[in-house]
Amino acid sequence: MITSIAILGVALFMPASSFSGSVGGTELRSLTPAQKKAKARAMAKCKQIKSKAKRNACIKQVNKKFAPSGPAVGRTWTVDVWDNYYAPGILDVEVNDAIEWVWKEDSREGHNVSLLEGPRGVSPYDFESRVIYDDGSKFKRQIKVAGTYTFFCSLHAGMQMQVNARK
Repeated sequence: MITSIAILGVALFMPASSFSGSVGGTELRSLTPAQKKAKARAMAKCKQIKSKAKRNACIKQVNKKFAPSGPAVGRTWTVDVWDNYYAPGILDVEVNDAIEWVWKEDSREGHNVSLLEGPRGVSPYDFESRVIYDDGSKFKRQIKVAGTYTFFCSLHAGMQMQVNARK
């Protein structure tokens, strides 16, 4: 598969294997610390039940109650945030894939991720990172609606990228 990227306005075509990304079956959302404690307490009560059938039913019920919400994440794509550009600049993903933006250098100006345009029903606030200055910082979001997304740095209007999400 060939993927195109744009760096400083120049389109480059590279094999998709050139980009880092991991396939994961993990949930995007996890339990809060309070939910983890509550689950641990409930599990401890289940383990005190003497009947094996009732104990297993209790454990199953607790796991169902405290299951992370939201659809499972497909592939996680990495987008590097450099000084005044995202790499890759164009990304083709599937619904339920996640994008993780990773800051690659310390910047005295800082950068962020903002949604300029997206499919109907997608809130720009769901894709709004804080301004980040530090190398290694990350911002991750899941794509849940098919369509075209245009992201930009609100501090540098020319710093943009496009994500095409398909079902």
